[in-house]
Amino acid sequence: MKYLANLKPVNEYAWFGTWADTTATVNNTTYTKAITTSTCGYDLYREYLVKRQYRFFKADVGIADNTEDAVAAEVQVLDEKGEVLQRATVQPGEATPFEVPIDDVLRLRLVVKEWGCGSRIVVWGDPRIER
Repeated sequence: MKYLANLKPVNEYAWFGTWADTTATVNNTTYTKAITTSTCGYDLYREYLVKRQYRFFKADVGIADNTEDAVAAEVQVLDEKGEVLQRATVQPGEATPFEVPIDDVLRLRLVVKEWGCGSRIVVWGDPRIER
């Protein structure tokens, strides 16, 4: 198992704000290897080279408890062809589990869809790839 917070992304885009490898809390659960980003400005993404060497991507995804703008956000996991492997609308006060098969994925892309500017923070709670 490898945490994405311990891997260097091969590509990322965040119009306003930044992607961060940090500690974050969703619904009173603290994730020490979280990845966070804002939700302002186009579709935001971070991409990792996984080289078809892993079977699953797993994470709990939600809105940070300390966010000022507690509204929903759409998140997606895509492969290098742009195929959506899993999507969800994440809500404040709950974490949505992701368990995505990635047997044949070369590049894994985490996406936060643009829903207008706000101060909400999307948390990918302890995202990891597993063999």
